[in-house]
Amino acid sequence: MQEYVLDQTDDLWQSFAHQIAKVSWNAGAFLAKRMLNDQFSDWERVIVLRRRPISRLLCGG
Repeated sequence: MQEYVLDQTDDLWQSFAHQIAKVSWNAGAFLAKRMLNDQFSDWERVIVLRRRPISRLLCGG
């Protein structure tokens, strides 16, 4: 399993935001929109746990 702890300066931020926007989980679109519109504080992170082909998302401050 791969673990990614992302902040807004991470190179993978935009890529994961677009992937998160496509998940069936209702909050995925909300999270992706906040990520793409730079609506995270500098101390907030998005944690992505990825095990192909399934990914899990955790968001916390």
